[in-house]
Amino acid sequence: MHVAQDNSDILKLLMELGLALGIGILIGLERQLSQRNDRHGAGGIRTFGLVALFGFLVTLPAETGAAWLEVAGLFSLTALLSIRHLFHIKEGRKGITTEVSLLITFVLGMLVQLEYTVFAVAVALLMSFLLSIKPRIQIVVEQITEKELFAVFKFLVAGALILPLLPNRTIDPWSVLNPRNIWTIVVLVLSLSFLGYLLMKFWSAAHGILLTGFLGGLVSSTVVAWLFSNKSKQDPQNSQTYALATLLAISVMFLRIFVLAEIINARVGIQLLLPMALLCATGALTAYVLLKRHTPASVPTPKLTALGNPFNMGDAVKFAALFCLILVLIEVSNARFGTTGVYAVAALSGLASVDAIVVSIASMADHSIQIVTALNAVMIATLSNNLVKIIIGMMRGSPQYRRTLSFGVGLMFVVAAAWGLGVGW
Repeated sequence: MHVAQDNSDILKLLMELGLALGIGILIGLERQLSQRNDRHGAGGIRTFGLVALFGFLVTLPAETGAAWLEVAGLFSLTALLSIRHLFHIKEGRKGITTEVSLLITFVLGMLVQLEYTVFAVAVALLMSFLLSIKPRIQIVVEQITEKELFAVFKFLVAGALILPLLPNRTIDPWSVLNPRNIWTIVVLVLSLSFLGYLLMKFWSAAHGILLTGFLGGLVSSTVVAWLFSNKSKQDPQNSQTYALATLLAISVMFLRIFVLAEIINARVGIQLLLPMALLCATGALTAYVLLKRHTPASVPTPKLTALGNPFNMGDAVKFAALFCLILVLIEVSNARFGTTGVYAVAALSGLASVDAIVVSIASMADHSIQIVTALNAVMIATLSNNLVKIIIGMMRGSPQYRRTLSFGVGLMFVVAAAWGLGVGW
């Protein structure tokens, strides 16, 4: 019995030893490949593998009280690497990436023996990834301007510093204005704006705009309409593409509505499946047909000055202010007119956010309101929300943006009306 236990311990030890060696080989392989043209490279598979084993082995005696070996091992390795780095400096070579990588590999070997295996493997994978993308990072860094760097700092201040400090409670007489929620809207607008800027800069104008519209639709198609309507004036040569991206965002919104309703109330969700699918298909098909006719690949990528400010704080604050105004109007109207109908509330709520009314209506269906009423309310809120997008486009967009968006959303209204008449909603 005792021998079996010893064999089990030895097998476990060998497996951990192999894992430590594997971590060293993984990191060493990346270093060797990246320094294949450097005859004086600081190390490759063998060096990193041995350093990982070194870290593993010096940790073994710690279980018997000889923890000083860990400190001595780390100190010795640091001294050797420091001496080597001094020689590199004399030779005119810069950088300490390999030396730091060796120290981390030593620590990872120690962590494996201490049974932090999952963490050690995760760090090794992350480390190998960071080391391997050095050429790509250099390309990106060379293209970053001071304006863009300053914009990132502004975003970090807005999202990481200001947002957590704001109170998470309502501060108005109507109990609808939550400072943290409002500022979250600002951060959302800034995020989508910067995402579109990056995609257009590092990819292409047309593809970047369209992908931003699609991804933005997963969060807020209204924000996409607000941003792209203004962009269509700043960058008129891509007005059509901005409008098509807005149609894509609206199409994705219909799928989002179905998913929300299905999660909250499966009966409402299944009833909404067909109309939401039809509206989504209408928007996506319209965008596809116009995209093929438009051939945006022939449109040149605009200059960076045409892309505008990566973070237009003023535009984001204006959108948040408009959102607050709509919230207050909804609450005041509801309080003044009472329970004149779920449809009126749905129409008003759709002016601000379609998600909130969908969640509310779906949760009330079969309890406070009938399923048919819930379905009608969701459709009204959806169409009301799209009406807001048309108004935004008319007020802020270029002529071509207005025409394309109105045509696409108009088709959606026709499909919705035909569906309503067909099923007798």
